[in-house]
Amino acid sequence: MFRYNVINNCFNTDNKIYLEIGICSGETYSNVKYKFKDGVDPYPNHHGVKYTNFKMTSDEFFNNHCNKKYDIIFIDGLHHSEQVVKDFNNSINFLNDNSYIIFDDIYPKNKTMQVIPRPEKGQPAGPGTPWTGDCWKCLLNILDNVSDDKYELKIYTSENYFGVATLLIKKQFNILNFDYDYDSDFDRYINKLNMVL
Repeated sequence: MFRYNVINNCFNTDNKIYLEIGICSGETYSNVKYKFKDGVDPYPNHHGVKYTNFKMTSDEFFNNHCNKKYDIIFIDGLHHSEQVVKDFNNSINFLNDNSYIIFDDIYPKNKTMQVIPRPEKGQPAGPGTPWTGDCWKCLLNILDNVSDDKYELKIYTSENYFGVATLLIKKQFNILNFDYDYDSDFDRYINKLNMVL
């Protein structure tokens, strides 16, 4: 299963409005079935440019250009937890009722894969090798602090990606500030995920 399969399975109909934050090559975006799609990326690669109708940061997009609500928002931009928090909290304000926010790369296989900032090319988890950033911290914050009557969580894993989390938002909420650490908190996070899987 690929990321776009997870996204496409959220709704039976293709008559939905989709936003992707972080286009990169456009592989996911180009395979998403929904009729109405927007893509945001300040630096898409040469394949992704044609899928990026907002060539800017997600902060710039939400602050100055977003004028509609979405049924699905896929957060796959800068994989730093501080930015993922901002993307989530901005997204929630532009989400239709009973719609989805989706996180990518929430299941790093080891500590190196989630280190911030990303290591340089040629080093483990550097460009060209698997790297998730510390997106997992945002999901742990939700699991720790948000009552589960506000969302429905599903976790997907595959050899093709490092964890995708779909959150069907039932009641609006924001991610709070947090101070998580891999050594102190990651095992607890995995235990919580295993209860969902």
